[in-house]
Amino acid sequence: MDPLMMTLVLLAALTVFCRTMIRRIELLKALQPADRFDRIKERLWNVVVFAFGQKRLIGRKRERPSGWMHAFIFWGFCVLLIRSIQLYGEGFSEGFHLPFLGGQYLAGFVYAGMKDVMEGIVLAMVIWAIYRRAFLGIQRLHNSFEAYLVLCLIGVLMVSDLLLDASRYNLIHLHKADLFYLRHPVYGTEFSWAPVAVSASFLIRFLDAASTAALMKAMFWVHVCGQLIFLNILPLGKHFHVITSLPNVFFKSLDYPHDKPKLLDLEDADAWENETLGMNHIHQLTWKQGLDLYTCTECGRCKEVCPTFTTQKPLNLFDFNDTLKHALYENEKRILRRSQLEQRLQQAKDPEDIDFLKGELTALRSPKSLVGDVVSEDTLWACTTCRACEEVCPVTIEHVPRIIAMRQGQYLIHENYPQELNPALKGLEYNGNPWGIGYDKRADWAEGLGVNTLAEDPDADILFWVGCAGSFDDRSKKVSVSFVKILQKAGVRFAILGTEEKCTGDFARKVGNEMLFQTMAQENIATLNGYGVKRIVTACPHCLNTLKHEYP
Repeated sequence: MDPLMMTLVLLAALTVFCRTMIRRIELLKALQPADRFDRIKERLWNVVVFAFGQKRLIGRKRERPSGWMHAFIFWGFCVLLIRSIQLYGEGFSEGFHLPFLGGQYLAGFVYAGMKDVMEGIVLAMVIWAIYRRAFLGIQRLHNSFEAYLVLCLIGVLMVSDLLLDASRYNLIHLHKADLFYLRHPVYGTEFSWAPVAVSASFLIRFLDAASTAALMKAMFWVHVCGQLIFLNILPLGKHFHVITSLPNVFFKSLDYPHDKPKLLDLEDADAWENETLGMNHIHQLTWKQGLDLYTCTECGRCKEVCPTFTTQKPLNLFDFNDTLKHALYENEKRILRRSQLEQRLQQAKDPEDIDFLKGELTALRSPKSLVGDVVSEDTLWACTTCRACEEVCPVTIEHVPRIIAMRQGQYLIHENYPQELNPALKGLEYNGNPWGIGYDKRADWAEGLGVNTLAEDPDADILFWVGCAGSFDDRSKKVSVSFVKILQKAGVRFAILGTEEKCTGDFARKVGNEMLFQTMAQENIATLNGYGVKRIVTACPHCLNTLKHEYP
C-alpha cells in the first residue's frame, strides 16, 4: 500500500487518542483511593463471565434478543481485532500477515472464514440495532446522534472490509490481475473460505480490473481511517464503555450485594471541618466511581427496573450518571490541581505552609454544590437503595454506594434532609424502632407462646432476632409467631432479647444518619457480647444483611 501515508495517519490518530486517554486516566488518578486490587483470580473470572460472556445481557429472558445482538457485535469486534492488526501491517508491507494466518496455513483459512462470517453477522446486528432504535420505540433507549453515528461507523467498517476481500477475490480469480497476490499465489487464497465476501464479489463483477483494484485500495483506506475515527470517538461519549467496560468489570465489588458503606470516623474533627464525611463535592468520588461514570452505556436497563422511576418519581439513573460525569469533566482542572496540593500537604511540615495549602484546597472546591446544583435533592432522596439497578447493569456499575455517601454528606455536614424522616429517626433514637412505639411493648407479640428471653435463659443455643417489623407490624407478627412454633416443634432451644432488642439501624444508615447507625450498632453489639451470643437467626432480610454484613 503506502507506508508513508499509513505512518502519517497512524501517528495523527494515535496522538489524538493518547492525549485524550491520558487526560481521562490522570483525572481518575486524582480522585479518592479505592482498594480494588485484591482476589485477582476472582476478578479475572468476572471479566470472563460478565464481559466476554456477556452474562447480564443474554442471561435475562426479557432482554435476551437485544442481548444476543450486542453480544455478537462485541464478539465480532474481538475476532476482527486480529484483522485490524493485519491491515495496519499491510499498509507498510503488501501481503503482510500474522504468523500462521496466511494462505499457506490452515489457520489462515479458518480465521478468514470465521472473520468473514462474523462480519456478516455484525452487519446484520447493526441493521437490527438501527431499526430497533428508529422504529420500535424502545422506551429505555436514548436516541442520541452519537448512538446512530457509531452504529453507522460499525456498519461502514463491516461493509468496507467485506468489499476489500471481495475485490481481492475478483482480482485473483476473475481478472488474473498482475498484483502481489497473483505473483505470490500462496497469499490471498484464504479468501476462498470467506462465503460472505465471495458472495459480495458477485455484486462487483461488472467492474474491470483497474476499477476493482481502485475499489480495493479505497476500501482499505476507508476501513483503516474509519477504525481510527471510531477509536477517537470512543472516549468522548457513552461508547467509552468499549474501552472501560473490561476494567470496570475487573474492579467490581466482589462483596456485592453485601458490600457495605464506608465506616466513617465520626471522631475525626478534620473530617467535619473539611467536609469529608460522606460525599459533598465532586472531587470526593473514588477513582472506581469515576470509572463507573466513564463506563455507563446509557442502555437504560437501570431505569427500566427502578421502582422509583417506574412510579414516576424524580430519579433517572441514566441522567444521574450522566450529570455526575459532566460535572467531573467540568471540574477536571480543579480536581487535578487539588491532587497536586494534597500531595504537597502530606509532605508539608511548616505550619504556615500547611495553613496556606488548606486554604488553597478550600478555594478549589467546585462553586456548584454537588446536591442542589448538580444533582437535585428530590433525585437524591427518591432512591429506595434496593439495588435492582446494579443487578441488571451489564457493566457492573455501582450506583447505590454513591447515593448513600451523598446522603451522608447532606445529613451529617449540611443537616439537609427531608423532614419527613424525623419521626422515624426519632423513633429509632428513643424507642429503638422507626414507628416510635414504646420499647416496653417489643415482646408483646410473644405473650402466651412460652418464649424465653436471654435474660431468663442465657444458655440458649440460638438467639431469635425478631426485628422491628416482626415485633410491631400486625402482618409480620404472624410470621414471628409461626417461626417460633417451627423452632419449638423442632425442639430448638432458643430465646429472644425481648425489650433489650433494638433496630439494627439499617434505615438510619440508608438515609445518611451514620451517627445514629453507629450508635445503635454499638449498643446492639454490646448486648450480644454481654450474653455471649454465638448464633443468630432472623426472619427479617434487612436485619440479616445488617447483622451479617454491616456490623463490624
